[in-house]
Amino acid sequence: MSHSPSWAPELTVTPDLARALIDDQFPALAPCAVEPLGFGWDNTAFLVNGDLAFRFPRRQLGADCLAHEIRVLPHLARRLPLPIPDPIHVGRASDQFPWPFAGYRHLAGRTACSVGLGDSQRSAAAIPLARFLRTLHSLPIDEVRQYGAPLDTLGRLDPVRRVPQAQQRLEEIKQLGLIVETDPWLAVIEETAIARPAEASVLVHGDLYLRHLLVGDDNRPCGVIDWGDVHFGDPALDLSIAHSFLPRSAHAAFRDSYGTIDEPTWRLARFRALQYGTYLAPYGYAIGDHDLVREALWILHNIETTTASNDTNDGISDESCPTASVLHPSEAGPHYPDEGTKEGQMNLTESQAYAMLEIGGRAEAHGFIPIRDLNDLQSYGLIYWEKPDEVVFTQRGEEVFAELAAVAEKDLAQTDRQPPETRNR
Repeated sequence: MSHSPSWAPELTVTPDLARALIDDQFPALAPCAVEPLGFGWDNTAFLVNGDLAFRFPRRQLGADCLAHEIRVLPHLARRLPLPIPDPIHVGRASDQFPWPFAGYRHLAGRTACSVGLGDSQRSAAAIPLARFLRTLHSLPIDEVRQYGAPLDTLGRLDPVRRVPQAQQRLEEIKQLGLIVETDPWLAVIEETAIARPAEASVLVHGDLYLRHLLVGDDNRPCGVIDWGDVHFGDPALDLSIAHSFLPRSAHAAFRDSYGTIDEPTWRLARFRALQYGTYLAPYGYAIGDHDLVREALWILHNIETTTASNDTNDGISDESCPTASVLHPSEAGPHYPDEGTKEGQMNLTESQAYAMLEIGGRAEAHGFIPIRDLNDLQSYGLIYWEKPDEVVFTQRGEEVFAELAAVAEKDLAQTDRQPPETRNR
């Protein structure tokens, strides 16, 4: 018996339906111009009239979360050091749509998952993120309770529920060929049971990861969005951003700026980050979102290297990723864009990159991981964009391309053809 994936929507709002709902309930905005802005597990978002973001739930859980957000965010909008959404239009359930929806001033910036940031750019976010969370987590408890924020009813850090779930998702990722073994991350999962029970002690965002972090043109944090999981809960949930977004070399700066973080809390935060990696990899794979797959693998690699060092050498440079070819799933683990591999590598035009794809298509017939478009090349850490029409091989990309070229040349020789020209040195 087949089951729908956990992210499958119960109801999807089309642009036409969004336009009809907004025009009907907010005549001052009519006739509104509606453009798709994005979607997640819980909501579909639209840009309205160029300066408003409207969010519509995709399932009942999303509607419940949106109600929490609408209730809490007006108390926070002017108290935090980074911009956050502030609901200014609240739509009601109707015969056309069964749940409330909300509109906010559209915040400038791009989601961090869409940018492909290098380690130095991520590290620059350590102090702003730590200060943001220190401010949020320092709000007086009595005051927070008056906001009407709920407790954690989902057991986000409950080991009885989340440990088996993480183990299962690691196996799914392995089956997809994105990782080879699950062992490097099982230790993190096992740590969780002995860290400490989750504690409801502060107001938390509750779902803070790179898809909900906005960065500006300078690639620095400029906003935090999607507050549907806001609740009175455990700070480890939000502190997980250190493990899911910041390289190990930035952890010391993050912890110094935030304040005291005991080791059990730090371990719980690492487990929460692992949850994100195991959620995002199969989700991104299923919906064809290369950015999410790339970032999920970055998270897993970051946790693997941190765990191997026991996180005792914060401040030193991260070790580079393994150099084995990504093309043989049986021989190599995940590979990620690494800013340290960029310097001195060969530039190639977009047309030359497409020539590489032709060779990649031939190699697929020999059992290699499929390379079907430029996003695949970037997701596997083989190229990065230098300019809109120019990409650059990473060192790993050079090695993989040489292997692909050898396969293609052999393949073509068997048909008595000359290999295509793929690049100019």
